[in-house]
Amino acid sequence: MLRTSSNHLDSNPLQVHLEVGKSIHSGKSSVKEILRILQAALQPSGVCALGIGQFKEATLNVKHFIYKEEEPPPFSLSLLSFNNLDFMNVPNTYKIIRQPSQFFSPPPFFIQSSIPLQSLFLLAFNNQQVFIAFSQQEITNSLTQLLLSLSGYIHMAFSNESLRHTSQNTLQQLVQAEKLAIVGRMTSGITHELNNPVNFLSSGVVPLRSDLTLLKKYYYLLYQHIPKNYLAKVKEEMAVDSEFLFDEIDSLLAGIEEGAKRIKEIAIGLRKYKGIPEHKWQFSNPEEGLDSTLLLLKHWTKNAIKINKYYGNLPSIECMPGKLNQVFMNLLTNAIHALEDQHDLVEKSISIHTTEQENSITIGIEDSGKGMTKEVKEQIFDPFFTTKATEKGSGLGLSICLEIIKSHKGSISVQSTPETGTKFEITLPKIQT
Repeated sequence: MLRTSSNHLDSNPLQVHLEVGKSIHSGKSSVKEILRILQAALQPSGVCALGIGQFKEATLNVKHFIYKEEEPPPFSLSLLSFNNLDFMNVPNTYKIIRQPSQFFSPPPFFIQSSIPLQSLFLLAFNNQQVFIAFSQQEITNSLTQLLLSLSGYIHMAFSNESLRHTSQNTLQQLVQAEKLAIVGRMTSGITHELNNPVNFLSSGVVPLRSDLTLLKKYYYLLYQHIPKNYLAKVKEEMAVDSEFLFDEIDSLLAGIEEGAKRIKEIAIGLRKYKGIPEHKWQFSNPEEGLDSTLLLLKHWTKNAIKINKYYGNLPSIECMPGKLNQVFMNLLTNAIHALEDQHDLVEKSISIHTTEQENSITIGIEDSGKGMTKEVKEQIFDPFFTTKATEKGSGLGLSICLEIIKSHKGSISVQSTPETGTKFEITLPKIQT
């Protein structure tokens, strides 16, 4: 950590630049570590808190924050009676606010009546990111220039962290893609190998049932011409009721027929799900993709989760069906996971709604689970963010979904409050223009 003397920092800015620059270029310092170094250095100037926030709809969502030597969790500040917030949308524009306490509701937790804040320094970065400095003294011109020059280090550290995050995200997505490719190859092989035995079963049941019908006729003809006392003796020796025997054979054949039909459906579902090139644009019906995905998840939902389908008879749209199937798989799997641990629910259900608009279609996937808090909802599409156990998810599923939907020029949103379930809604154009 940078050591500072009790002298006013304005007289020795070079030392700060050297220390912070060394930390930045070493590549080992996170945004919070850089903020901590700067805050310690700037404290003699009256700067008591530094942070990085994101400006959105008159609200500062502060993610990285250092107050003296404390690191409070992320928090939000609502700006009230604030004139001209437009500057926060223009990179490299700054503003100094005198007596800032009056502009916040609720006031920042670190404002104390015994040491009131005198000034607030705000500097806009890219993508509505804002560098924040709170001071217990007037911010002088020299301190303003120092904050401006030091903010470049903050921006660099933030960019480096974003780059590392993006690099990790890309690596994880490549790993995920390779896993999916391996599963795809295995699936294709399994589907091919299933075809022969499934066809054997399916084609064998019909003639077997026909043979059984002929056997019954033969038996009843014999029954009419054989003396009854001899039949009674045969029944006694065999200890088998012929009617029961025929019924049991019928039941067994029905079971074999149903099993073969189910295996055939799974094989068809696998071919539909993985047989479409992921990166090929073509016209496809999303409802068919939903059905094939549900078929593959049937072992999870059967007898445990009720599936309600409210389809609006969608038309085929221009899309990459393989990619959309991946989105459906992620969203439906998340919904199933949300319901699995809810033992107190009377009915566990997933509802799927599809509707058509003039130039677009909408798909809604809603579960009856416990829902999510506002804090979770705000981070739900962030890479690596997850509320699941490690073995159930990496936190990449929804961020990948977001990227896929963006690549289709569509949008995805989430509606959820605690105890009311969660609904994801996807809107996609019919034609990519």
